[in-house]
Amino acid sequence: MEPARKRDLLQATALALPAPIAVLTLGDPLFIGLWYYLAIPAFIIGTGLLMKAPPPYLTGASLTVAAAFFVYMMVNYTATRPEGLLGLGHLCSIPGGAIGHLLGLVLARRHAVAIPMLALGAFGWGAGFFLNNLVICNTVMYCGPLSLKALL
Repeated sequence: MEPARKRDLLQATALALPAPIAVLTLGDPLFIGLWYYLAIPAFIIGTGLLMKAPPPYLTGASLTVAAAFFVYMMVNYTATRPEGLLGLGHLCSIPGGAIGHLLGLVLARRHAVAIPMLALGAFGWGAGFFLNNLVICNTVMYCGPLSLKALL
């Protein structure tokens, strides 16, 4: 493995670790289990390695996965009355993030020079997750302050 890919892998792994560490030390605010906080980053990193994503694509994707985890976690950590099914909103938004991630990987392989890979990695997962989350949390279920209904 070339040094740039190895550095990208190490950075992506380092960004994936704070969420499981927070769950181990502070408890699981989404009530899903530790496996969930390990499986999603493993999927992102694994598919990126299989498809030979150009560096630093994995770092960008891992950054948005961690950000999504921490946004959801902070909603329940800071709530006076935690949402019991908030983790379900995150879980149901994973398919959109995965599709965005895979589309981003395809773009990364085709346009390795023209597009900044860190931004593409972050945008792929982030846009897919956000759009799916927007639909799920405003039509099928209530996701607390993450739903538009909470703002009205």
